[in-house]
This record gives sequence, C-alpha cells and structure tokens, in this order.
Amino acid sequence: MLGGVLYTLLDQRLGVLAASSHIATLPSALRIPLSQPMFLLGALFVLVVLFLPGGISGSIARLAGGRRRELGAESPRHRALLAELSAAEAE
Repeated sequence: MLGGVLYTLLDQRLGVLAASSHIATLPSALRIPLSQPMFLLGALFVLVVLFLPGGISGSIARLAGGRRRELGAESPRHRALLAELSAAEAE
C-alpha cells in the first residue's frame, strides 16, 4: 500500500521535474534519463528491491525493532532464556 502511494506521488512529481527548465540545462548524458519519469521510477524500484528486500514498510519496522532492542526492550523469548539462566545459576 505504501509503495502505491509513493509511486503515485513520485509519478506526479517526477513528471513536473522532467519538464522543468533545470533539467533542460544539464548535459545530454544526464538530461535524457532525467527527462524520463518512468526511467527514474524504474531505477528507484530496482534500488528498493536490491537494498530493501522487505520493502519500505518492512525496513521501517526492522529499524524500529532494532532501536527498541538497543534501548533495552527484550523479546519474550529473550526474557524466558534469562529466567532459565537465572534459575540454573540459583541451583
């Protein structure tokens, strides 16, 4: 769902960017690909698939989960293992 919203937003914005005068002043090696919004969307799609294999939402969730662990929040499994280790040491 997030990808669809981003696609629509980028499709509109990249169309405006491609028609802008700033792109027209670039050298042809940059001007030609940047003037094609579908090329830019395709390149962005390939980059997302390569570097964010869980998708955009999955990457956000993974980052949020990693921060929780750094802050000391433990998973139930981790707490159970700690309790077992504490019980074993007490015996």
